[in-house]
Amino acid sequence: MKKSDILPTLGIIADRIKTFRKLRGLTQEQLADKSALSLNYVGVLEICGKTPSLDALLRIAKALDVPISDLLSTDRKSSMVNQMSSLMDTLEETDVEFLMNELADWARYLEAVRKHSS
Repeated sequence: MKKSDILPTLGIIADRIKTFRKLRGLTQEQLADKSALSLNYVGVLEICGKTPSLDALLRIAKALDVPISDLLSTDRKSSMVNQMSSLMDTLEETDVEFLMNELADWARYLEAVRKHSS
């Protein structure tokens, strides 16, 4: 397998690390501390500059409190659901209710647009 064949997957992993880090409100430095990795290494991983070791992925997943599968999944839809679920876990119940109502409003709006354009 050529390096160019795995770059898209590395990009997905890099994006997931960065997304989950930001969802947790962590800086790269804080993630590095929590995962016992160097700040430089975390930064390089987030820009897809290096292939992460399994040990590093396990440490990062633990530091971010996510299953390693959430970092490795190439299924975009399940990843989005997992990210939304992780975000919801950090919110107060009133915020979750607000978001659920907003999403329901958007769903109704998009359905009306879809029907109108058909």
